[in-house]
Amino acid sequence: MSGGVNITSGGAISVDSEAFRGIGERLETLSWELVRALDIVRRTQHVLESVSEPSLRIRLAELASREHRLEVHAGDAGKAATGTLLMADVFELVELRAQQEALGVGESAEEKVLQDRIDALIASYPDVEMRADQLVAAWEGGRFEGLTDQSWDDALAAVGVLGAVVSPAFYIFLTPWLTSRPVGSTMGFLRDLALKSDRGLLPAGTRLQGDPPPVNVSMVRSEPVAPAAGLKDMMTRVPYESTGQVAVEKYTMKDGSTRFVAYIDGTREMKPGTKEPWDSVSDWEMYMERRDAASHEATLQAIAAAGARPGDKVDLVGYSQGAMIASHVAMDSPYKVGTVIVAGDPVDPALAPDQTLIRLENGADPVNGLALGGAAGGTGSPDSFTIERDGTRESPIDPHLYGPYVETASQADASQDPRMRALRERYFAELGEAVSVEQMEFSAERP
Repeated sequence: MSGGVNITSGGAISVDSEAFRGIGERLETLSWELVRALDIVRRTQHVLESVSEPSLRIRLAELASREHRLEVHAGDAGKAATGTLLMADVFELVELRAQQEALGVGESAEEKVLQDRIDALIASYPDVEMRADQLVAAWEGGRFEGLTDQSWDDALAAVGVLGAVVSPAFYIFLTPWLTSRPVGSTMGFLRDLALKSDRGLLPAGTRLQGDPPPVNVSMVRSEPVAPAAGLKDMMTRVPYESTGQVAVEKYTMKDGSTRFVAYIDGTREMKPGTKEPWDSVSDWEMYMERRDAASHEATLQAIAAAGARPGDKVDLVGYSQGAMIASHVAMDSPYKVGTVIVAGDPVDPALAPDQTLIRLENGADPVNGLALGGAAGGTGSPDSFTIERDGTRESPIDPHLYGPYVETASQADASQDPRMRALRERYFAELGEAVSVEQMEFSAERP
């Protein structure tokens, strides 16, 4: 926990298994060095015990004290090394099983390598498999923590959330039923819907189906801006309550190359049948049907209109429905998507090892709950991580609001967690080298 936020590697994993293993190996080295020092002290004692010189023999009591301290510290370091290396194996086993689940069971070379490593980990220590199972079970038991134990009686705000994930055709029917129930049971319904539909995790290879819906996209604003300098800066560039629903920045670097960052807003209209592409219809199509939606198609058109060509670097920042769009674009688009930053995302994408996923999750956010806690082993590159924050709330929908997510990003920026430091030194420093940045805002509507 740092700066009011808790930063983990995502899913059931707190830290990267290889980083954890590195700590264990250093502790193991320390333990052996202490054992060597202990051996030197004992040999010195043996020599002093054979001499008669009082000035030398007086040192025996001091050496005995040092011998005891070295013995204790060597034992503690050895135990810590063993426990750390064991947990690194546990974390890796959870990660590998998540990768295996995403790939499916088959006969490919990649799948065989995964299974061989899984078998080796299980054989390495009797408790590895049991501890991995316990870790995942504990995570599964707590992934909806705070969602269903809310005490408010007014569930009206929750109805708006549910309208984004249940069929608009049933929306009017569900409204009186939902609003007559306590919030806790309403959120329980939301949790059960997510579990039953099993649509929160996007397996590797997921593609939105169907023909692209018709949508009209136009640029409404273009102006120079400074390079993005942090997570809060990026979140505030999402065109929330702006004319357009998508903003795309074109970065021109020192060597003349270009790269892009797209910022995508969340649901703007709950009622179906309007010209707004960012509506509950698009939510339903992408989440429940995994079908191409007008908002998704508009986002792709906006990125292309900003000048991005197939193969160009495009990073993505999304809030709510915009986060779901970003997840799908990252998994299936003609662009080289490197970094994906999502807030309140109802899905968890299976990203490639060279893609970095940064998730912002506010405690008890009902929309984020639709992602089912994400993949147990995390997803994306080893640089990926999840930022969690518990904030104050007066209604069930409060954790999902845009403002609290901006605050979560702000607190993450203040964190000295090594993953945040790496993000600043690697990603934002790289963006900061741009010689110019042009921000274009796009508005879309259904014909």
